[in-house]
Formats: sequence, structure tokens, C-alpha cells
Amino acid sequence: MPILAARTTIARRALCALAMVIALLPAHADPAPFKPLVRITAGWPGDQVNVYFANSQYNVVDCRLYWAAAEDKKADCDGKHHAVIDVPDLPPGPTGLRWEMEYGPPASPSPDGEHMGDEIPFTVNGVRAAADHVEAEPGDLVTVTFTPVGTGVGIGDCGIDEPVKAACPTETDVSQAQITVPGNALPGSSVALHWYAESGPRGFGHSTGGNIGVKIRPLPPAEFDVRGQADTLGPGQPFIATFRSLTPGVTITGCGLTLGDRSACGSSDVAVVMIPPDTPSGTRLTIPWDLTYSSTRPGEPTDPAPTATGELRLLVEAQTSELAVTVQPAEAYPGDEVVLSFAALRPGVSIVECLAFFPNDPGGICQKSPRRWFARTHVPPNAPPGPTLLRWGAASITAGGRPIADSGAFVFTVRARAGGDAPVGPPGNPPGDPVRQFTPPRDADPRPPTFVATSDPETAAPGTAVTVSVAPLTPGVTITGCTAGFRGVAGPGCSGAGGGAWTARPLVPTSAGPGDQPLDWHVTWSDTTGHAGREAGTIAYRVSEPGTRLQPAFRVQVTPPKAKPGEHVAVTQSALDDGVTITGCEAGFSVGASMASCRDTGQGWVADVTVPEKAPAGTGAVLWNVAYDRAGPGTADGFTRLEVMPTAGPSFWGKLAGFGGRITLGAVALVGFVAYRAVGSRVRERWKQRRARSAELPDDVDVRPLPDAGLFRTDLGAPTREPHPVIRLSPIGGSPRATLREEPP
Repeated sequence: MPILAARTTIARRALCALAMVIALLPAHADPAPFKPLVRITAGWPGDQVNVYFANSQYNVVDCRLYWAAAEDKKADCDGKHHAVIDVPDLPPGPTGLRWEMEYGPPASPSPDGEHMGDEIPFTVNGVRAAADHVEAEPGDLVTVTFTPVGTGVGIGDCGIDEPVKAACPTETDVSQAQITVPGNALPGSSVALHWYAESGPRGFGHSTGGNIGVKIRPLPPAEFDVRGQADTLGPGQPFIATFRSLTPGVTITGCGLTLGDRSACGSSDVAVVMIPPDTPSGTRLTIPWDLTYSSTRPGEPTDPAPTATGELRLLVEAQTSELAVTVQPAEAYPGDEVVLSFAALRPGVSIVECLAFFPNDPGGICQKSPRRWFARTHVPPNAPPGPTLLRWGAASITAGGRPIADSGAFVFTVRARAGGDAPVGPPGNPPGDPVRQFTPPRDADPRPPTFVATSDPETAAPGTAVTVSVAPLTPGVTITGCTAGFRGVAGPGCSGAGGGAWTARPLVPTSAGPGDQPLDWHVTWSDTTGHAGREAGTIAYRVSEPGTRLQPAFRVQVTPPKAKPGEHVAVTQSALDDGVTITGCEAGFSVGASMASCRDTGQGWVADVTVPEKAPAGTGAVLWNVAYDRAGPGTADGFTRLEVMPTAGPSFWGKLAGFGGRITLGAVALVGFVAYRAVGSRVRERWKQRRARSAELPDDVDVRPLPDAGLFRTDLGAPTREPHPVIRLSPIGGSPRATLREEPP
């Protein structure tokens, strides 16, 4: 213990001695941080800023000033270590005033010394202007807001003077100006908004201004609606595509489809290509389309003409014709009425509903008489002369209740009307105001039954009784009650007519004018499963003027309904109206072809028509003309659907025989072995080519197709403009219904 205590005492004495030595050394303390003296830390452009570098702790040798945002604006100190610098023309807001100085020891005049520098926060007074849009379109409203920057800064007068004038309101404290972007501003360019402002402590004393750039949005891409008539077509049928601009100011100047060769559009922006007859069923085709267009949109390029391209997709599928469709007349003037008759071709199939329409016309929904199903439609009053599309669709049902849909189109010729001539067709509902079918709310049933209503006669004058019969088409359904009558007039009740049909005889109202009038029917029903419900519908009944007669209707049946090129079909024509006697007729496959005369067989007048050898496979039509007598001579014409079946091409040996007919058999014998090798190589080459052709359409290629487009001529010409309504035949609540609607873009 004594030894440890001694050692501690020695250490303490050593530390005390060291402290005394340090205390006796010369003292040297760093001076306090240097800060120049600045009178103001905010000012307007052009104001003078005085900075003083005098300090008793430093021997200032040299000093200078410059702005952080404008290094070229400098000021050196004078002999009294004082510097003056002007506030530069900088954007209003915070900036920095930088300073540098050289100094030496306090008693030393030597210029060699230390360097020091720092930055003094400074605010440039003024006004900021900002627009609420950095990008706009011609016609947009742009607001420019003016904001004072700096303490005690006020805004007096402000506004915009280029490209248009707009002053800030003086009656409010809001410093804003609004302008409308000029309508002639070019898309993709920029518009400079030149602004001005008067500011100062009381809002005056300092004038400022500047430019705000507003970019004009570039033009959006032009949009087009290019669509095929349907998604599925059979081999050999025409694929019809319509082109329509969806962008205002953009007009299509040329268009076309490419399937093998390119097919250009006609003047109506409709293009047609033929599906090759030998295309295998199930093939998916991609059909490219292209178009050029002109535009009145500002800034749209014009040289070269802008273009657009795309593809349509089509499934090629062999289809079976379910209906015979007859059109009467074959040609018509704008505003005239055209009647289509429909007949089921398969046993046990009943038509439920059908419709027909031209482009830009609401079309007509079918009705049934004891003689036929028929639909009335009108050639649009503004339809240009030439070919146009006449579309149709039908819903049918089998004896077992399975729904069937069928649709197609004919190329119909619009005749040129002499100047000033008015439409002369039969009376009808004005185009654009059709009588539509009424479908009431349905009872909750997984598959409501289907009914068909028949009216007889097809047309009647006011005060005449019309027989309306309603019958169920769904097996096991029985009508339990029924009424039928013209709209607005209480209809009489029905009575059972046998075969499940119920019949009523309403009178055509005496106040009814000529044209289509709604004839409503209502039924209640029950079935063998215990379900019950109600159903209703509307017939567009044609009211005629007393004493007038419409052109008689004719049934034209093509037997068989399908034929190959070179085969014969029988075209049977018979009158459907009482008191009409056929006195002569003729039929032919297309316009310009030779017409075959009819002969009277007792069951109808029959013409033997040969399908041309070069007729394309698909839906064609047979043209017919009838001369008749009904208290005087008359004529009628029209065309009827015919399915042209594809034919197998000539066999290899047939082609070889044709080739051999051009050389002598002796020459073949002389070159036997060589010819064998040549023929063998040609066979192998053809086999390879066929395999290559079959591989040109891979299975993963997708395409949009079209419904049948029936033709009464093999030369399609240039169909007229398509409006884009599309037939959709689909079960509604389990019952087939035909609907006509605009397809969305």
C-alpha cells in the first residue's frame, strides 16, 4: 500500500507541471467568422447593393462581389474595402450574392494572405407569371396568374398583349388574365403568350414582362371504321368491306382490300374480294386493307397523302342455305318500295321472324300471311344510282325447337330517276318511321315459347276485317287466351281455330290512313310442365286506299336450291294473288345473260336455266321476269337466291391429256424414259406446290368474315356506300328474334 500511494502522488505532480508549461506558451486565437456588412438583402433589377468588408480583426487586402446566377456581373472593392453592385435582370425569386476576400495577419501589410468567401442570400423583387396549361388545343381557354415576389411587393396593371389582348380585372384583387388559344394555331407548334405587369411597393414603379410558351397538342391519329359484312363466309362467296372515317374533317380518298390481288373501292368506299372457291372449310384468312385520305384539319400533312392500313379477319366455313329469298322488283328508283319473300327450304323448319334493309334506311320487319313471309323496305330517297347492298336476315326454328339464324345480302341496282320525278312506289310507312315489333316483359322462364302471327289479307282498306291467327311453334305449348286489334282501338277476343291456333277478326279503323299501321296481338299460354305466361307482338299491317291494287306477288322457286357451274336448275314461277294469271315469263342467271323462256306445266310456269361455267361459288341469284293479266296486262320482275357450289378443278391427268393433245403420241414414245422422268418431276413439283399453297394460311392466323352476299350478277361493280347497320339474329330469352341495330365502332 505505501508503494501504490507514492506512485499516485508522483503522477499528480507530473500533470500539474505539464499544465503550467502549457499556460506559459504564447496564446493564438482564431478570429470570429467574417461577415460583410450588407444594407439590403432584397431589391429590384437595377438597384444598387452596398457591401462593406471593414473589420478590425482582419487585415483585408482585396475583395470583390458577383451574383450566383450571373457570374459576369462583378464588382471590386475600392480602397476603403467597399463594393457596389447592381441587381441584375434576373427572374424574381431567391438568388445569392457571392463575395470573396484576401486577408493577412492584422499587423502585416503583406499581400500574401489567406482567402475567404461565402454567399449572402438575396431576393430579386418582381412578378411571376404562370399559365394553367402547358399544352392546349385551338379554342382552349388558358388562364395566366400573376404572383408578386418579395416583401411588400404589389401588382398594379397586368395582362397579355400577344397573340391576343387580355387585361387583368381591376375590380378584384385576383391578378389573372384569360385568353382563348387562336383557332388557327397549328397542331404541334407553340404559342408564345407575351405578358406584362406593373409592380412596386404600391403596385407601380417597375414594369416587367416576358413570354410563356404554350404547346399546341399534335393532331390525334385519324380514326377509321373498316369492317367486313360478317365474321364467317363460305368458299367462293364475296367478302364485302366498308370504309368510313370517324374523324371530323378527314375524308377517305381511296381504299381497297388485298386477297391475292388488290381490289380497290368504288366511289362509295366499299371494296369486294372473292373468297377462293377451293379454300378449305375452317381456314382463317387475314385480309389486309389500306386507304388514303385528305383532311381539312389544321396542320395535317398533305404531301404525300396520308395513309392508314390494317387487317380484317375471316373464318371460311362451308355453309348450308336454309331459306329461299325472293326480291321484287329487281331494280327500283330512290324512295320506291322493295318486297322480299322468304320460304324455308328444309322440312320441319318454320320461319319465326325476318327483316330486310338498305343502307341508311331503317328497313322493314317481316310479317306472315297465309301465302308467305315477307318484308317491305324502301330504297333510301338519297341513294345514288347504281349498285347498293340490300341486306336481309331471318330467324327460324326446327320442329324440335332448335333456333336457326340465316342472313345475307344482295347487290341491288338503284335506277336513275329523271330530274324532278317523285317516288312512285306503293304507299307505305315513311322511311325512318317504321312500325317496330313490341316485345312485352317476359315471365321468369328459362325458355319462353315461340309464337307466330298471321294476317290475312296482306293489305286492306279502312273498315275491312282482317283475320289474325296466332299459333304456338314450341312443342307442348297451348294458347289459353288471345286478343288482337289495331293500336288505339279495343281488339276483339280470339277463338280456337283448330291445330292450336287462335283467330280474331279486327276491323281496320275507318280513320286509318294509307301506310303501315300497328296491329297488336296478345296471348296467354300454358305448357305440359305447368308453366304459364303471356306473350305479345306487333304486325306492321299495310292499310291501302279503297279501290287501289298493289302489284301482285309471285313465288319463284329454284329447284334444286344448290347447283354447280354447268348444271341446270328449274325456275318455277306462280302467282300468289287471286285473279292473277301468268301469261309468260323468263329467267336467267345474271344481267346480260341469255334468258330462258318459261313453259306452263299446270302447277306453275317453269324455265330451264343453266348455271354459267364461270359462275363463282357462293350465293348467287336468278333473275326473272313475269307477264301477267289481272283485269289488264302487267309485268313484274325480281331475283331469287341460288347457292352455287364449288366444283373440283381438273385432275392432273386431265391437264396432262390437254397438254398431250398439243404434241404427237409418236414424240412421246420416242422420248419415253426422258418423258417419264419429266412427268415424274412435274408430279412431284405439283404435289409440293399444293402443299405449299395449303401452308400459306396457317391455323393461328385470325380473320373477320362476312355473311352471304347474294348477287344477281357475276360482276359486282362498285357497291354504294355502306351505313354500317348489322343484322344480328340471336335467341332472346330462348326465343329467336330478329334485331336491327347500329354496330358500335
